[in-house]
Amino acid sequence: MQWKYFNGLRLVFLILIHQVNGQSVEIASNSQIVVSLPGNIFSNEALADHTPYLYLGKPKMHRPEKTAILTDVTLEGNSLKIEPKFSLFDNTEYYILFPEAWNQRPYDFRIEREVSKKNPPVVLNILPTTNQVPENLLRFYIVFSQSMQEGFVASHVKLYENDSEVKHTFVPLKDDLWNKDRTIVTLILDPSRVKTNVGANVLLGRALKKGKHYKLVIASGWEGPDGNVTEETVTKTITVLPQVSEKLDTSTLTLNVPTKTTKEAITVQWHPLVDILLCQEMVRIVTDEGEVVKGRIAIDIKRNQWSFTPLLPWKRGSYQLLIEKTLEDHLGNNFKHPFDTKAASRIAEKQGDSVLSVVWRPKID
Repeated sequence: MQWKYFNGLRLVFLILIHQVNGQSVEIASNSQIVVSLPGNIFSNEALADHTPYLYLGKPKMHRPEKTAILTDVTLEGNSLKIEPKFSLFDNTEYYILFPEAWNQRPYDFRIEREVSKKNPPVVLNILPTTNQVPENLLRFYIVFSQSMQEGFVASHVKLYENDSEVKHTFVPLKDDLWNKDRTIVTLILDPSRVKTNVGANVLLGRALKKGKHYKLVIASGWEGPDGNVTEETVTKTITVLPQVSEKLDTSTLTLNVPTKTTKEAITVQWHPLVDILLCQEMVRIVTDEGEVVKGRIAIDIKRNQWSFTPLLPWKRGSYQLLIEKTLEDHLGNNFKHPFDTKAASRIAEKQGDSVLSVVWRPKID
C-alpha cells in the first residue's frame, strides 16, 4: 500500500491505482476515501460543523454555489471516511474542499484506468418519442444505456433549423438534471420563451416555430462511467405543430384491465405527449375502500405505457386508478390547468382534490 502526505494530511485509497496531484496512490473499489488526520482534531459530534465536501472538476474552477457530490462522512479515530452515494467515474477529476477551520488547501485527484472498448454507452431514446410536437414543447429527456458523466449537455446537445443552430433554446444550468442513476437527463426549453407575452417570448419568440422542421442533435463523445464514450451522433427530426394549451383529460387514457383472480398486469396507454417518467411516482392503484394495492410498476418508454402487476391476485369488485392532478405532459400542461395560465387562475385552482380517480373492474374469465 502506498501512503502520500499533503500539508499534514494523509489520503489513503485502496486497491486501484490512480492519481492525486500528479502522484500515484491507491483507491478503494467502492470509491471510499479515507483521510488520515495528524491527530484527533474533531469528534463525530463536531463533524457536522466541520464537514469536508467532494466536488467534480478542479479546485481552481470552484464556485461558492457549486453543488457538492452527495457523501456520507464519518470519523473513526484520526481517520475521516468520505463515501460517495454514487460510484466515482474513472478518467475524471475530483477535489476535496476542507473546512476553513482545518487550514488545509483543497486536494484534487484524477481517477484513471485503462478503458475497455467492449461496452460503449448508447442513446436508447429521446422523449417524447413522437417526432411531431407542438410549438410550446417544454422538455425533452435523453435516455442512455449506462450511467453517464455530468457536464456534457451544453457542449453535446444542440438544436438546428436546417444547418443553423437555434441559440438560447435550453435553460443554462450549473448542474445537469439527472435521475438518480444518471441514465436519464432532462433538457428544459426556456420557459420564458414558451410562455406567451413574457420576457424572452416577446423578444425572441419560441425556439420551436409552427410549421418548421428541426433536428435535435446529441453529439458523440459523451463519457460513461468507465471512460467509454458514445460512438455515434444521434439525431431526432422534429416537425412542429400548433400549440396545445389545454389541461389534460382522462378521456385520452386507454385501460387494458386484467382478469379477476389472476395476477395479470393492468396497463394504461397514455397520450404520446404525457410524461411517462412522471407516471412512475404519480399514478397508483387502490381498492374501492381506498387501500393501496401492493405490486410492481413498470413503464414502456417506446409505447408511453404504464403498467402495474399486483403482489396478490385481483379480487371481485371495483378498483381505482389514482392520478395526481399535477402530472404533466411534455408541454407542462397538467390535469389542473395548462402551462400557459395566469398566476391568479392557478391560485384559484389550488382548491379541491389533488387526485383524479378512474374506476375500473377486473374482467371475468
